[in-house]
Amino acid sequence: MSRPEDFIIENGVLNKYIGLEESVVIPNSVTGIGTVAFGGCTGLTHIEIPNSVTGIGEGAFEGCTGLTHIEIPNSVTKIDDYAFSGCNATLKVKENSYAHKYAKENGIKFELV
Repeated sequence: MSRPEDFIIENGVLNKYIGLEESVVIPNSVTGIGTVAFGGCTGLTHIEIPNSVTGIGEGAFEGCTGLTHIEIPNSVTKIDDYAFSGCNATLKVKENSYAHKYAKENGIKFELV
């Protein structure tokens, strides 16, 4: 399980995950996931995004090939380009949420939860 020292967080934005865990729980203090924050974390298999997160940056999960799904909370109202580039994960989203619309518009696999 992830530890506080596994994250570089500045002003509420998770700028980089530097841990090696397969399962990550993002702290509730995080309001945004920064550009390429988890980029290239191929060993990452599970991630929990808290309701405090409102934005996901460009390439945030780029190349996270080990992720099979990512549940995006309704609190997310902004997802930048290429946030899930090279990531085969299915987005688990609420119907008519921002993440649902984003997935449909960008051809990303999704599942309604």
